[in-house]
Amino acid sequence: MMLPNLNELALKAKEKCNSYNQKEFVFSEAFKTKFNQLLPNYGIEFHQYTSVVTTKGSNLLIIVPNQWFVIGSFFSDYIEALRKYKVASEDLKFTDAQIKTFRDEKSIDENALNLINEYFTEQEDSNNFKKFLTDYSWWFGSKTIDRGDYYVSPVLNLAGVVNVTQTYIADLAW
Repeated sequence: MMLPNLNELALKAKEKCNSYNQKEFVFSEAFKTKFNQLLPNYGIEFHQYTSVVTTKGSNLLIIVPNQWFVIGSFFSDYIEALRKYKVASEDLKFTDAQIKTFRDEKSIDENALNLINEYFTEQEDSNNFKKFLTDYSWWFGSKTIDRGDYYVSPVLNLAGVVNVTQTYIADLAW
């Protein structure tokens, strides 16, 4: 099957988060080396229980507890599947307006349905893709898939973390 069931992947990731013990831990040197090899453009400095990421261009800091890496890993299959759905929508050349209409009206016009059915060889893939376009609750989405950050809210909501975690620094100062 080309398109995995996003709902199942999301629920599996959520279960992993719910059963995660959230204890602090120290990364191995092997992990740090491998991470820097995989993402060489990240300015990351590893400390014992946290990491500091320096953003490109603006040199702003993101302080990341090591637990976030673990939580993020729970969603790798889900994110990979979301990418496949996004690629399919790009291959089908749906406009931003069409994507919003599919979501808002929870239906797909006949021309688009024909394109989808021709694109996918498996009926299950076609059905999953139609759900992806029309039923955002199925994949826990909120933002339309034409946006670059469409994947952020579902991951954070499923992980049970606050979206604007960095603003907690200001809350602590208050």
